[in-house]
Amino acid sequence: MSDIFENNKWYIHEHDEFTNLDNSYDILDCNDRSKKLGKVTEESCIGHKIQKMFLDNMLMPFQLKVEDSDGKLLMTIKRTGNALLRAIEVYDGNDRKICSFKQKFASLKKKIEVLDSANDCAGQIVADDWYAKKFTFIDKSGKKAGTISHQWKGYSREMFSTSDDWLVELERASERPHMLLAGAIVVDMLYHET
Repeated sequence: MSDIFENNKWYIHEHDEFTNLDNSYDILDCNDRSKKLGKVTEESCIGHKIQKMFLDNMLMPFQLKVEDSDGKLLMTIKRTGNALLRAIEVYDGNDRKICSFKQKFASLKKKIEVLDSANDCAGQIVADDWYAKKFTFIDKSGKKAGTISHQWKGYSREMFSTSDDWLVELERASERPHMLLAGAIVVDMLYHET
């Protein structure tokens, strides 16, 4: 397991890139934000980049690569095909499925079901409020396993930028920190990249 997963707290900083239509993030140490633990980069073809200029990102397929600070591939997060009907799947560096995320449309609060590699329920990510700035990861036993919180960056950056920063915290030692880390990226792609 990579050093990135030994932490129980991460700060995810999304890059402000107006000319680039691919999303990219830095995964930083919460105690020392100058220490970069890894990065997340989106890979898309020119056709998808052109479509992003005209369509809501929520409808678009995507593929993101999560790498550690040495460039080693840790996870791939992807959604293919019809975005409204497809789950977002997460694979490890050896292309084995880790988990998947399915958006739920049943309530006013935003909710994402988390499934393990065998498609059994592993928990859910639920918005604490209607404007989706704080999410709680609840494991399959109903206990709080972690939080994903949007970080305020100041009025001008919030008004004139689409980039978001997130604080991701595990409540307790977990054998699945990758689910929470991937969940934070999924939350941003689903609810904050429109």
